[in-house]
Amino acid sequence: MQISVDDRIKLLQETHCDYGPASQDFLSTSVQLPWQRSVSHNRVPYYINHHTQTTSWDHPKMTELFQSLSDLNNVRFSAYRTAIKIRRLQKALC
Repeated sequence: MQISVDDRIKLLQETHCDYGPASQDFLSTSVQLPWQRSVSHNRVPYYINHHTQTTSWDHPKMTELFQSLSDLNNVRFSAYRTAIKIRRLQKALC
């Protein structure tokens, strides 16, 4: 079955409207206090920390993971450092 380009664009736009970032309310439970998930006017999600009065484009858990990986930068040999970082990622992602 062939779909015209205009019909395909219309379907994609409807899907974005129905399932875009603004409609993903279930994701607001992915952060815990003091964090809150919000969506910018151009439909990009961001996170608000009400305790520190700051915002971030990155999910708080992702920021924690980046920090824990950077803590391993003092491992002397690159092969070990890379292996430890990969293992930490594996553990974090279950």
